[in-house]
Formats: sequence, structure tokens, C-alpha cells
Amino acid sequence: MTNSTTFVATQMPQLRRFARVLTGSQTVADSYALAALEAANTTPPFNNEAEARLWLYRALLAIWSRTEVRESESELVSNAKKSPIDGNLMAVSPLPRAAFLLQSMEEFQKEQVAYILQRPLRDVEYLIDQAGEELGRQISTDVPLIEDRPPISMNLQMLAG
Repeated sequence: MTNSTTFVATQMPQLRRFARVLTGSQTVADSYALAALEAANTTPPFNNEAEARLWLYRALLAIWSRTEVRESESELVSNAKKSPIDGNLMAVSPLPRAAFLLQSMEEFQKEQVAYILQRPLRDVEYLIDQAGEELGRQISTDVPLIEDRPPISMNLQMLAG
């Protein structure tokens, strides 16, 4: 096995995990990861693991962004048993979700996310903020508080604005 092949092979478990969280389905995720792996076979050799990692994520997201599988992704996700976290993530717009996951789950720097998504850095910052806002709207809630002591009740009302 060549060094380039080794570099790619070491990235596949993380790439599959990322694709699964991105799409909400391991079956769909594996098809994207396989397509990225096949694309890697046609590229010049990678010099190191970091280069292979960036390239694989970029290939996977390029394929994901130009396919029309998203409808079947949502269908698979709605038919499968999913955790509330999966539901919250799948409700986030696709591109902001990808940017958010690249930074938060895969721990890429914003400049690396910009390279992977093939977008300017300012767009990536906006996408990550947008994902945070969308997640925030999903998990925010109103909680009624009942307090029978007037001083505490007034303080709570002032805090609530």
C-alpha cells in the first residue's frame, strides 16, 4: 500500500461519520464516502494525512452539493428511528449544516472549511452563524415560572425583560 493510499484509508472512518451526521443516513453517507474514495483514486498522490483529509472532505461535499439525493435523504431520515439531535441537525439548512459540522465536529479551522466548501471565508463565517441561529431557534423555549413571593417575582420579571 502506498503512502497516499494509507493517508486516504486512515480518513475513511471519520469521513463516513461526518457524512452520516450530514445526511442523517448511514446508507446515503456511505455512497458519498465511496464516491469521494473513488475520486481520490484519480488524483495525484497526497503528501501527508492532513492534505488527504482536506481533499477527501472537499470531494465528498462537492459531490453532496451537486446531487439531488436530498429528498431521499429526508425520506430515509424520517423513516428511520432518529435521536432528537439528528432531527435538529437535519432541520438546519444544508450548507450551514455542513459548515457547522466541519468546524464543530471535525474541528477544521474556518480557513480549512472555506477551502473544503470552496467559499470565501466571510461566507463560511456567515454559514456557521446561520447554523447556530437555526439550532438556537429549535431549542429555545418559554418556561412559565410561578413565584408567589413579590420581590423574587419582580426580579424575575425584570430579568425576562
